[in-house]
Amino acid sequence: MNADAKFRITSIDYPLKIQIDYPPKIQINYPLKIQPIHFAKLSSKLKLLIDMKPKFATIEAWRQAEILMQPAFIRVIDNLRKQLDQSTWQGTYRDAPVWAENTPEDVKASVSRLQEQLKTASPDQAAEIQQALSHLPSPYPGYELCLKQNDRQVTVDLWELCYQICFSNQLDKPVEVDTSLIDETGEVDWNRLDDKTKTLVEQIFENLPN
Repeated sequence: MNADAKFRITSIDYPLKIQIDYPPKIQINYPLKIQPIHFAKLSSKLKLLIDMKPKFATIEAWRQAEILMQPAFIRVIDNLRKQLDQSTWQGTYRDAPVWAENTPEDVKASVSRLQEQLKTASPDQAAEIQQALSHLPSPYPGYELCLKQNDRQVTVDLWELCYQICFSNQLDKPVEVDTSLIDETGEVDWNRLDDKTKTLVEQIFENLPN
């Protein structure tokens, strides 16, 4: 892919098929050593993620994060695949919804209960449930990689890993983007992004318990 290309992810499905709008359209297929997971409409989810969780030091940092998060996520998935291919650990991706701070537990439980009811509801019931949900907060979509080996288990938060790649400080204060990943034209420095992602993913597997 041209390093200067502008692209937008339209869908990610299992087995990992990343459909990208870019002339010409391309599709990346990765045979992963993981269980099924579905990432629908990742572009909008990543924008929601950027809008909701980090607090940005400047508007420019927010704009740079929008540029970096999608390519960072793709490289995270690719590097995890490579590590799993040569690891004795097995990986399973799973949904891990993340709520806004201070969301009461009873509200979370109500939303979860309504979402479960929605799966088997009749059309009329579904309309009522959707109406009820429209008045309640919703979590943003989180994803985890659960690594298992015998009785040992380690969980990797994919969004937190993307944050480590894209940002130069922790989320407990307004974040600054790692500007070394942005070139002089304001676009992604693909080589540096590749190198940083590879290093952080390798560290995860190096630090797994023996």
